[in-house]
Amino acid sequence: MSDINKEKDFFNLSSLDLAPNYIDDFIEYYSEIMKYNSNVGEPIKDVNIDSDEKNQKEELYFYYALPEEAEIITVIINDAFNNYPFLEMVDVENVRNLIISKNSCVFVFKSKANEVVGTISFDLDFQSKKGYVRSLAIYKKYRGKLDITNINISIYVHMYKKYKDRILVWYGESLLSGIKSQHITYLCHLKPIGLLPNKDIFSNQIMSEFLIIAYDRKALKDYRSKKTPKIIIEVMKSFIYASLKYDLTMIDCIEPKLHLEKKKIIDLNREYKLERSNNKYGYISVKMFFKNSDSYFKFLYTPQHENIIKIEYKISFLEEFSVFLDKLNKFMKNNDVRYCEFYISAYEPLQQKLISLLGFKPRGYVPSWKIDKVSGLFEDYILFNKSIEEIDNNFNGEKDYNLVLNHFIDY
Repeated sequence: MSDINKEKDFFNLSSLDLAPNYIDDFIEYYSEIMKYNSNVGEPIKDVNIDSDEKNQKEELYFYYALPEEAEIITVIINDAFNNYPFLEMVDVENVRNLIISKNSCVFVFKSKANEVVGTISFDLDFQSKKGYVRSLAIYKKYRGKLDITNINISIYVHMYKKYKDRILVWYGESLLSGIKSQHITYLCHLKPIGLLPNKDIFSNQIMSEFLIIAYDRKALKDYRSKKTPKIIIEVMKSFIYASLKYDLTMIDCIEPKLHLEKKKIIDLNREYKLERSNNKYGYISVKMFFKNSDSYFKFLYTPQHENIIKIEYKISFLEEFSVFLDKLNKFMKNNDVRYCEFYISAYEPLQQKLISLLGFKPRGYVPSWKIDKVSGLFEDYILFNKSIEEIDNNFNGEKDYNLVLNHFIDY
């Protein structure tokens, strides 16, 4: 990046909304100041938000979905997204299981005529204290006719209240093209923290997304590790953005010296194994490992999207990580993978450097992303991803979304 672009980039960040907007603030604002009603099955009234929907004609009601509503939910999702590519959410049996599961919440939006017109769902990971937002969908024929903003705010108030102290981090992914949904999630304090360029394919079109996140104040103030993150210089740009948003301090920026023993790498290649299994949705689970070792490298390969996600790994020494990354790179080339992402610990600069040398770019510094099993505290992670296509920057959305895109677009 040129010096002029660097100056422009930091000037843009100076206009960032620096208020962290914790979940606690959201609940207080909508529940008390605006006398917000977030009871299941009751309409939303007396809400005056800065929205193009505040003069909408028809109110909506929200309810927990019933098992018998699973089919209509899949129909709505398919209708909203022109054949939804995440097949598990258009599988009636799977949606029915989500509805009855204690680890998920599926809602339906209903009109005054009691017609189901929309849906949204949440996956709950109580062990990790994280909640994942997914599958907000409305029948196309009702777009622009219903009060979608207020019903979603009501659901978020309900969820944030109900799972307060049990879920401390809420996150999701927002399509670059989804300006309306970005506005809704932004109002619900889910703010952009990273960029996922060209990650998925919707209706035969390659789509980029934002990683969005909302924190309970305790996740950053009380339960975040006191360890000092150690990051490579390539990560500094991501860290600056997150630091401005969440007042992060105490960082060590270092340039680690890589030293890999060739003999170890040769021996590991002899012991290397790969297993793969397919599920009914066409997703392929891949596990790489070494004979007589507890180390592994796992990921999900989705041929529909030509991407690799959900990488998890355990290593004993750096040479193992190097071999795994080499095998990952070959897997990507052999299977025409367009996009790959994973999260690297903010306290492991050697791992950061290795992945950076393979062409992965840091496109999000995510504080309090995972709980360390030993300390029980949240630790910071860095989102690294790699896309073979050029990133489309034809976008004009919420200010913070524009800043995130511009911050990472040329990186």
